[in-house]
Amino acid sequence: MSPRVASDLSRENVSAMLIALRAGPSARSQLANRLGLSAGAVSRLSSRLIGAGLVELLDGQATSSGRGRPLTPLALRSNQRTALGVHLGASRITAGLVDLSGRVSAVREVAYADLAAPAVLRQVRGQLRRLRSVVSPDTRIIGTGIGIGGTVDQGVVLDHPHLPWQRVDLAQALRTAAPEGLLVDSHVRGLALAESTFGAAREADSLVELHIGNVTDAAIVIDGELLLGPSSAAGTVAHLPVRFGSRAAPCSCGRSGCTQVELSETRLVTEARSAGLEVGSGTALLALADEGNRTARRLVRDRMQLVGRLAGYLLDVLNPELLVLAGGITGAWDGLQPEVREYAARPVAGVSERERRIVGSRLGEHPLVLAAAAPVMLSYYADPLAAEPTLAEAEGF
Repeated sequence: MSPRVASDLSRENVSAMLIALRAGPSARSQLANRLGLSAGAVSRLSSRLIGAGLVELLDGQATSSGRGRPLTPLALRSNQRTALGVHLGASRITAGLVDLSGRVSAVREVAYADLAAPAVLRQVRGQLRRLRSVVSPDTRIIGTGIGIGGTVDQGVVLDHPHLPWQRVDLAQALRTAAPEGLLVDSHVRGLALAESTFGAAREADSLVELHIGNVTDAAIVIDGELLLGPSSAAGTVAHLPVRFGSRAAPCSCGRSGCTQVELSETRLVTEARSAGLEVGSGTALLALADEGNRTARRLVRDRMQLVGRLAGYLLDVLNPELLVLAGGITGAWDGLQPEVREYAARPVAGVSERERRIVGSRLGEHPLVLAAAAPVMLSYYADPLAAEPTLAEAEGF
């Protein structure tokens, strides 16, 4: 291993300090202890970060340590940098701004005018222009993230279960609309990164993110790194069987009972309407179940058992520290977890309380916008100087 030079260490220190402040305000002496740096190094770093507008002193919140001068905390000015996040769903675009603390704003949903890739790309460019127009003049854009379902490899959508796309190079097609940099990835991998950074898995070393919606897929994080595999296809669960026998629905792959058809929101709504319920979404069905409608409760219970079976498979094979459930069901997680956990515990005996490692997502009201921007955020935090030219040019960096 080659020795690290001073500039590399400085990059690491800037990254470490911003990550520490992302968790909340902290005094310089506390940062020095946490990061293993000298007081002088922290003072120099904080001065430069304050000068760059990334950090501020909270003079009105000084606290006493019992001796010496009061401790004045440093805080991340998270709203001074933003990423543009765009999620491409089965029927609509959802776009918004995401700041350094993961706060999402300026969100708008737009239905597709046409499912063909060129038409969707025109709408995406329009949304990116809209987002740029609402960014505050004193806030700098650090990049753009695009999240989408299906199989995504190095910015190329290889296939999608609901959009008529094959090998659509989103990264190339949208590069000129994102001059600060563009990252395109699977929405479930973005969810996993966001969960590790801002959500339910901040303390976990390994996790599986399982997204249940119009697209059902999973992402795997081990020791903080995404597992991709050949063609970035790790986590593909679309054709794992979750229902058997006469009730199993036929799948386009030629088999029946596959996750892709059994857990889709489209199938859930179709079953509800066949049972006489006038609902247009899974969320509406959950609301009916909460109100005590027996038919809605039966349909939701049935679906949660299938989700639990799929979760059990993933726990069996991967044994993660956490399995995080995301998608439309997570808003009602408190009421649904017994069903999911009961079935997740069944496939293999002898693993103590493994079903308790299943938790609901905690990414707020617009998780898929945050997921789209998450790769941009993590890239920024890994090497802030790459996106901060004035800091990078400063003496010592």
